[in-house]
Amino acid sequence: MPEGPGRVIEVQRLGGADSAFLDRAYIACSPDLVPLPGQYVMASAAPGPIEQPASAALLPEAVFLGAGPPGIGELQTAGFWTGPPIPGPWRPRQTLALRGPLGRGFELPRDISRLALVSAGRTAGCLPALAQSAAASRLSVVYFGEIGDQGILPPAVEMYPLEALPDLADWAEYLAVEVTLEEFNGLDQLPGLLDRNPPIRMDVLVRAPMPCGALGKCGVCALRRGREWLLACEDGPVIRLK
Repeated sequence: MPEGPGRVIEVQRLGGADSAFLDRAYIACSPDLVPLPGQYVMASAAPGPIEQPASAALLPEAVFLGAGPPGIGELQTAGFWTGPPIPGPWRPRQTLALRGPLGRGFELPRDISRLALVSAGRTAGCLPALAQSAAASRLSVVYFGEIGDQGILPPAVEMYPLEALPDLADWAEYLAVEVTLEEFNGLDQLPGLLDRNPPIRMDVLVRAPMPCGALGKCGVCALRRGREWLLACEDGPVIRLK
């Protein structure tokens, strides 16, 4: 499994001054450390040329592939944009220790032409990266939910509020959903997802605390799918439902 250093090149805030939940960062790193949409990398603060903030994340935390605008970091330095939120008060020039990519990411079926992205939470941290990949493959893409910065979605993606999902879900041939661990447990309460007949093919990215990064089977990210228990860090974080 690849391990290596990373470096924070830029930090952007997608919301207002009090919206740290919507921070994203560009990490310069080796190409083999860049995750695919839905996969994750364990990142922790590492000694660097500048003093680390006292509250910087010392223990590894999971970061996901996100999407960002073209910038000097992308043009001149290999790496990736993280999907919000980012762990701790990262700042430019901060040095990171990276391990990954890890986990099961999104795998778009080859026989589809219509994709729906669904965010049940405050931000679609990983879905914009999937939207960019799908748009490059000339798929028709719609997005349901809220997002801090619409500019990180490709212009061709149509956006709808989450409340419109029950009326429009039948249009999609495949659903890519992003939820927290708590939201996954109540997924059957979200109209338009599990109540379709016939069912729609669906993968769900579960954003859960994954402190061991699939090394220790600590159980913090455990979730239940039907009668079986799964670990988001190892069996996911993208879980197949249909």
